[in-house]
Amino acid sequence: MWFIENSKNPFIEFFLWFWYVLESLGRAFYRNIFPSSWQSKEELKGKRALVTGAGGAIGRALALRLAKHGCNLVLWDVIESANTETARLCSKFDIKVRHDCLDITDRKAVYSVANDIFENFGTIDLLINNAGILNPNGFLSTEDEKIDRLIEVNAKANFWTVKAFLPKMLEQSFGHLVAISSVAGIIGAPGLSDYTASKFALFGFMEALQHELAANGNTDIEFTTVCPIFIRTPMIDKLKIARQIPILDTEYVADRVIEAIQLRQRVLMVFNFIYH
Repeated sequence: MWFIENSKNPFIEFFLWFWYVLESLGRAFYRNIFPSSWQSKEELKGKRALVTGAGGAIGRALALRLAKHGCNLVLWDVIESANTETARLCSKFDIKVRHDCLDITDRKAVYSVANDIFENFGTIDLLINNAGILNPNGFLSTEDEKIDRLIEVNAKANFWTVKAFLPKMLEQSFGHLVAISSVAGIIGAPGLSDYTASKFALFGFMEALQHELAANGNTDIEFTTVCPIFIRTPMIDKLKIARQIPILDTEYVADRVIEAIQLRQRVLMVFNFIYH
């Protein structure tokens, strides 16, 4: 293991890794035995949260729920009109709301806006990487440029947002990283080869980064990776395969995500079919 081989004190590093494994097993046992109503939940009021893809269906539903919980919000989306509408709806609550029209694949822009947020809004406590796109026409029928764009948005952009905000989280010894992946990030989805690859990458990134931090003794940062099946959104409506299977309701998924964040749940699988 790299963290043992490169450590000045391999015994301490091995102990930290072993303790992390035991703690993970204990947490999994606790959450599967006791109902969520019995478990302690993270207080969201007053936290500063950033949601990417905030103008879309899931992003807006998440932002509104965070606003109801009293979170101060930073909303990012590449579509300015949709993002502005989400900000307007969230502003009805007694919170601070900032919204930026931003292409998260632009690494320099992400870092620049992040620095402005630190100066004028504060440190981000909760980062929700929700933005994503989908190519509905199958691998061989999809133009190379569209595949490149999908990988940039669904996978690589998450590197830049995390690199922008994680250091400050580590400084304050508190933070929560959330990624909206997919069941397609665990099981290959026919007709969605590029999308599946991007979601596998996102799932692996979250898991590996959490292990990396834990191996270095940083266990203060929470991780939550969300893996829903198809959700009722305009993006999914374009898929032919989506017409053949039940689709999850957006509001239901958003409720489950917020609960998983409060429970500090590492992986959320959303399979329950809600017809809508």
